[in-house]
Amino acid sequence: MLKILFLLLVLLFPNHQAKEKYAPETWPSKDELLGKIDPSTHPDFTRIDPAIGYFPEMYLRKDTYQAFLDMRKAARNDGINLTIKSAMRTFYIQRYLWNQKFSGKRSTGGSRVDQNLPDSIKTKIVLEYSAMPGTSRHHWGTEIDINSTSHAYFYQGEGKKVYEWLLENAGDYGFYQVYIPFGEKRKTGFKHEEWHWTYKPESDVFTYAYKRKITTNDLSGFHGDEFVEDFRVIEHYVYGINPELLE
Repeated sequence: MLKILFLLLVLLFPNHQAKEKYAPETWPSKDELLGKIDPSTHPDFTRIDPAIGYFPEMYLRKDTYQAFLDMRKAARNDGINLTIKSAMRTFYIQRYLWNQKFSGKRSTGGSRVDQNLPDSIKTKIVLEYSAMPGTSRHHWGTEIDINSTSHAYFYQGEGKKVYEWLLENAGDYGFYQVYIPFGEKRKTGFKHEEWHWTYKPESDVFTYAYKRKITTNDLSGFHGDEFVEDFRVIEHYVYGINPELLE
């Protein structure tokens, strides 16, 4: 009898079965998820001090920036200098960078894409390190490229010390490496990046909402966009990340 009553309740009240981890009213808007906003006028963003940013006009979400400043202060006390190589990138900036790499006008992975290759292969090559416009975590304002975007920098000298410090301490400030090396924990997505760190307390809701609000139909307007579904970019790239960020 109790089992029958339970089944009746489930059928009558299906919404009681699944409770959202984040209430829908707290989810970022589609424009925020896709990077179609202006961070200079958005109330949740702040400008980065040019003294610690690679470009004079760079923006992050306020909580992410404050957490980075706290982490930077702690690192300086340990003789480590942290700067911001890249921060929030809009859809339009990402589209410019993507199209430049796709068309061979800008290098990717150390070389320029051969324009004699089929467009599908060009797309695959650019996807090794670059996100399609609308899929980059940098759209969210919760991501930071720290100090350099060169693997070589992190393999020796100062860069090696920076990376070791981050691995040991960044989690204490809410920062996690997004693209860890491929292996048992991560099998798809971009090649690993020592420099890309996310502020998890703020990016978690973006990671969660993206799957529920964005579809491949939202991803268009750039070279190679006809291959969005072929490469399963949402499943394999947006979610091909450090599994600690999927919890």
